[in-house]
Amino acid sequence: MVSSFSSSRPAIESDVFHADIARLGLTRGAMVVLALLLLLLLLPPSTSAAAPPAVVDLRVEYAETPVRGVGVRHPRFSWSLVHPRRGAAQHMYRVSVHEAGATAAAVWDSGAVQSNATLGVRCDTALQSDTAYQLSVAWNDGASWSSPAVEQFTTALLDQSDWDGVRWLTLPDGNDTRSQFRATLPLPLGKSVTRATCFISGLGYARSFLNGERLASSPDDTLGPFMQFQRRVAYDTFDVTSMLRGGNNTLAVQLGHGWFALPDDAFTAVLGFRTIGHRSLRVLCNVALGNDTKLRFATGDVAWPWRHGSGELRTDHLFLGETIDKRLETPGWQLSTFDDSSWDLATVRKLNAVFWSITLFLNPDQFTKTGSGQTYRKS
Repeated sequence: MVSSFSSSRPAIESDVFHADIARLGLTRGAMVVLALLLLLLLLPPSTSAAAPPAVVDLRVEYAETPVRGVGVRHPRFSWSLVHPRRGAAQHMYRVSVHEAGATAAAVWDSGAVQSNATLGVRCDTALQSDTAYQLSVAWNDGASWSSPAVEQFTTALLDQSDWDGVRWLTLPDGNDTRSQFRATLPLPLGKSVTRATCFISGLGYARSFLNGERLASSPDDTLGPFMQFQRRVAYDTFDVTSMLRGGNNTLAVQLGHGWFALPDDAFTAVLGFRTIGHRSLRVLCNVALGNDTKLRFATGDVAWPWRHGSGELRTDHLFLGETIDKRLETPGWQLSTFDDSSWDLATVRKLNAVFWSITLFLNPDQFTKTGSGQTYRKS
């Protein structure tokens, strides 16, 4: 009796197990699939990983790309990383810079650099003024390299000599209500424009238009660079390649007083600011055509005359806003079809603006006089 009882117990448990499986509706094939899935979950991850995603948020001098008018010869590059795997990190990066559209070797190539740096990676090669470049960045997560992320940027005018021959157009006095400047930019018919850049400096504020279309870095850009002009003068860089056409184009600028041409009143007296000068304008446009022809249009050049006249803007004040007289509106003054023959030619005047570059060491231990000046050294 004892032996028969002990031999029948496993059969009873097996029947119960098979009954539970049947109740769940699992077939033998489904059980095999379930076992394989559990096995896969318990296995360690594969060592052959897919390529990581390309970098995002590529920046030049901390500005979002594409960037127009980078003002340094050795710009710094930054980027952000994304990865589907938790805890992934950058082991290496490679950054290269090419001239846009060129097939020659890179202007600068960092090579594979073992570093987790993604912020402020400096370009070791000095870049050229008013040149379009292509930036490429790839990274390695320890297993494989990402595909390169590519963006464009252009340099500004990096030498004072780039402004040679470009003169300031200045209103004769602070009470002059004329705020609208315009000039015709003629281009030959049948020639494609491969690249065109306009550099515009308006003191104190400038609103610029090309063929009636507003030139601005963003839709919210109304007043241009905000500065007080005690130490430096700013300018805007505009890529106008797609906006130019064969024949006559019209470049128009409206000048406001800003901090440069402040009126002497109670507001400025309290702040301690005074007028630096009268409203002024300086423009340089470089245009490259498809047949390798390069054109240069500069204010002050007798071959590129500018005219200015009055419009609806009567006065503007940093604290009191603008005074508009709609009866004096000049519709279409930013277009080529506008007749500006009654407007006066803009006057070329000297602007007392000095660009400084100073390195100062306090209490130098010694100084050495060289041919170019004095070098001070602090030990």
